[in-house]
Amino acid sequence: MRPLLENRNGLTVVEILVGTGVIAVILTVSFLMLANYRSERDLELTADEIVAALRSAQNRSITQEDGQQWGVQFTNTAADRYEIFKGPNYASGTAVGFYPLRRTNVIFIDPADGGDKEIVFRPATGLVDSYFSVTLGLTNAPTKQRVVEVTAIGKMGRYP
Repeated sequence: MRPLLENRNGLTVVEILVGTGVIAVILTVSFLMLANYRSERDLELTADEIVAALRSAQNRSITQEDGQQWGVQFTNTAADRYEIFKGPNYASGTAVGFYPLRRTNVIFIDPADGGDKEIVFRPATGLVDSYFSVTLGLTNAPTKQRVVEVTAIGKMGRYP
């Protein structure tokens, strides 16, 4: 009589299915974590780009480039965007830089849908009249947000 486990070669179908299932679960979890990381990184990069645009407008206003004060207009429409302009306000000023939100999963939360906001920096000082902020969010995770703010003394940054 032969022993049952003698000269066993290869894998059984059950072992192959279990191994394939484990690999599939690991790949799915890894893919979801990577997609989440990428979305959050897009949000952070967009907030950093907006801070850079605000600093550019503030510096141009401090140096009174073209003899003007400078500002930034934020528009929340079908194509979210922000524009750097020179002049006392967006309506009577001249836009010099147009920047759409390049990442498709990042949107404006504030200004509200269909709305807009503008900030104008004072000449020579770069100060603003009052606290200003815009809020960015993710289309696939609305609770993930970044606030870009400018305080009345001209300090700016993104939070959290």
